Amino acid sequence: MNQKNWRLVYTKNFPKLKSMCKVLEERLHREFPRVLKHLKKCGLEVEGTFSAHFMTLYVYLTPIEIATRLFELFILDGENALIGVLLRMIELKQKKILKKDDFEL
Repeated sequence: MNQKNWRLVYTKNFPKLKSMCKVLEERLHREFPRVLKHLKKCGLEVEGTFSAHFMTLYVYLTPIEIATRLFELFILDGENALIGVLLRMIELKQKKILKKDDFEL
């Protein structure tokens, strides 16, 4: 945790969390521009929408069996694994996301 500065996710002003959200937003812009545009049109920002996923390592957002596997990926590959999983989830649910309005998202 100290080697990768993971503790900076939780320190004042959340510098690591903000940088991870910036990386996620850049990847969304490249890989799923329609999803990013739709989120912004609905008044949702990447940082506010996805930071809980990073801060909790998905523990509160997925069944424990899946959260355990995601935690193992995180231990092996760091935050890149978390970003990759989130992008894969977006890819799988892209059509549903694009059909939702701001109240349903």
